[in-house]
Amino acid sequence: MSKMLVTRSLKALCPVSINNKVTMPVRIIYASQARSDLRQSDIDEVVRLSVIKNGERGITGVLAFDGNQIVQILEGPQEAIENLYGRIQVDCRHQGVVTLANHEIDRPHFPDWTMVKRSIVDVLLLVNDLNLGSRGKENKELGTASTLDCCPPDTATDVLQGQRPTSIATFPPVERPT
Repeated sequence: MSKMLVTRSLKALCPVSINNKVTMPVRIIYASQARSDLRQSDIDEVVRLSVIKNGERGITGVLAFDGNQIVQILEGPQEAIENLYGRIQVDCRHQGVVTLANHEIDRPHFPDWTMVKRSIVDVLLLVNDLNLGSRGKENKELGTASTLDCCPPDTATDVLQGQRPTSIATFPPVERPT
């Protein structure tokens, strides 16, 4: 029985072989409605515990909470992400969990973050970029662009780290097909 474990260095998170079956890392993005009694300190505790548990499972991600809505991006080994997301969906601290994206990825976008909390605006911008970027050629055919299409791959992550990139309006436009 072959089993390869994810090491502490999540930068190397690539296809994983478990029981001789190769699986690609996955990304799940979801949004939900927080219960009215959920406090910022509750979210801080979720993030604190997630840093520890996610590190053990090879999971990375980012969480946003604005006092009402929760948006989270999770990346990692498929089985670990599916198990975690199953628990998230039945967590009593929120309701109305909606999956915004669920797909395989080539590499994690947050290789150094087992979990961080950021503003809801920054995470929604990143969700938009990740979703547009994941459609690749389709985007370019539609003539739409995301930050990920126009900038180095770390631009969206820079936004989350508090480094605001140049306005999207100053980036070169994507060429439209003729």
